[in-house]
Amino acid sequence: MFVLCFGLQLKAESGKMRRPTGKVVGIIKRNSRPLCGMLMPSPIKEATRHLFTPADHRMPRVRVETRQAASLQAHRIVVAIDGWLRHSRYPNGHFVRSLGECGDKETETEVLLLEHDVPHQPFSQAVLACLPPPTFSITAELFFKSKGVVSEEGFVLFVRKNAVVVLIPKYGLEGTVFFDSKDLKLNVTFDEEGPTLCVEGIALNMFDRVCVRVSLDSSNLQHQRIRMHLVRPEIDLLEDPCLLNVVIL
Repeated sequence: MFVLCFGLQLKAESGKMRRPTGKVVGIIKRNSRPLCGMLMPSPIKEATRHLFTPADHRMPRVRVETRQAASLQAHRIVVAIDGWLRHSRYPNGHFVRSLGECGDKETETEVLLLEHDVPHQPFSQAVLACLPPPTFSITAELFFKSKGVVSEEGFVLFVRKNAVVVLIPKYGLEGTVFFDSKDLKLNVTFDEEGPTLCVEGIALNMFDRVCVRVSLDSSNLQHQRIRMHLVRPEIDLLEDPCLLNVVIL
């Protein structure tokens, strides 16, 4: 961060307008962040001073003194600026570390993260201690407890004699909807050639697009279950939700 002293001369003796001029009178804060880039070895044999070209073209080249130029020539490296002499064309810096070979996916990704000041260091032990144990898994019941009742589109994967297997891609849920419940008096017929399941005159085939309403049955807190209601195609007598056996893919 610089302090500039501006001077403005609107008209000269010739009557022409002049541009505003200024000069640096002080430095409040130095931007000393490390730079990522590549090392350009000196053409002079056994030379120890080389030029470093930053990945950010807005930054100047940096003169670096190192004896590892041969091994760092094809690598992305990190360099820190130490200072800039008044009459020197380039600032002086030192080699910090090597990120990896040029063109490598992980190396180029780290360069982008460093250049844009994106934190990517490993989490500390204090942060890791706040995470659940590795054996913890989010069950479908826990997920839909916060979701409430949702209506989503799904696809019929398989057709059985008295049920259809439905996949809900958005949540990665696969389950079986049965149509032979004792509480439901439905006219159900199955055709093996299709295969096709007809429920009250509504035909359900493999890969048919359906709309379902999914919710969590909390009537028994110890055995909470996922329930699903077939919304489309609409079956008149299907008023009560059918139980869905859910498997997380």
